[in-house]
Amino acid sequence: FKPEASCNYGELPLFFAACTNQRDIVEILLHDHRARMTLFMTDSEGNTIFHLMVAHNLPDMAKEIYNLHKNLHQADATLLKGLLEKKNRSDLTPLALTVQIGSPDMFLCIVELQRELLWQYGPVTCFSYLLNSLDTAIDQYDHNTVLHEIVQYEAVDFMETDVIEALVEAKWKTYNRKFWLHVVTAFAHACLVSVLVCVHYCARGSWEDRLLLSFALATSAMKFSLEIRQTWTRGVALYARGESGVGQLDNVVGLGYFPAMVGWILSMGISHPFPLLEFFFQMTIPLMAWGYMFFFLLGTQRVGPFIVMIVMVLRSDVPKFFTIFLFLLLGFTFSFKVLQPQKSLLDIAQWLFLSSVGNSPEDKEKDPFAKSL
Repeated sequence: FKPEASCNYGELPLFFAACTNQRDIVEILLHDHRARMTLFMTDSEGNTIFHLMVAHNLPDMAKEIYNLHKNLHQADATLLKGLLEKKNRSDLTPLALTVQIGSPDMFLCIVELQRELLWQYGPVTCFSYLLNSLDTAIDQYDHNTVLHEIVQYEAVDFMETDVIEALVEAKWKTYNRKFWLHVVTAFAHACLVSVLVCVHYCARGSWEDRLLLSFALATSAMKFSLEIRQTWTRGVALYARGESGVGQLDNVVGLGYFPAMVGWILSMGISHPFPLLEFFFQMTIPLMAWGYMFFFLLGTQRVGPFIVMIVMVLRSDVPKFFTIFLFLLLGFTFSFKVLQPQKSLLDIAQWLFLSSVGNSPEDKEKDPFAKSL
């Protein structure tokens, strides 16, 4: 009778009859007072009878149980509504479970059972839908809502249902202005950081340099504090998943940008023994600032799929390449150390790295910028 066992038909006679689609037995049990009370019980996994209907994809049986019990016992109608919103031990409602198993028919069935008729005038009907299982407010985050499960399991079929389409459209209209405000802010910040890097390289120590550096550091610290608060609220495991991968770009940039700014400031005072350290941070910060714009382009139909492909390549292939490159760089560094014992390992590694990216020793003598490195 366990969820993954061969006889997952519930642990009660009413549950067994419903899961095996025995309509006559279900009707007889619902007419009996003692058997009818088992309708509000759960199995050892916390599953209600509607969880099992979802697991076995029986929308007609679920409707028949609901309507038959509602017609026979009007006083228990409120309890029956609560049964549709009850969570099992996996913290899933029957509605959220439909997304995990990928059954749009059961999703529409549960939504239809949960809705309430407000008014009807001829062919026009107005229904009220419960949002408790579909979505939650921003300050009441729940990672087991229907919208979250749809994104996590990439259930595209559920996005085509009328209820989800209306809900997503309403959320977009409500938070559209705030979203574009974030876009403009991120774009302005990326431009600011780019100007900061150029001004700092050309006019280090000037008042413009100090002002831009202070402002960029303050804004990056605000973003970092927000990311830390989200990590504390949602948990490290859920934050690391990044909302099924879509928000990972936002999480990586949000957490890494402020440490990069701090590392850049600290590297200014220790640039003599490590000449490439400040240069590394100075290159990384503008890339992260402008790379954050990709997060906002994910929602566009034309550019979004390409950004997802790039993120997947960066996440899967690039780390493998850099791992192989690091081992090769270390191997050749020690080999050249044997040939040139008077050179330090750091100088050899720096020379090999610059040579691998196309900066040969001859180019270094000709190019003043490369020579300064």
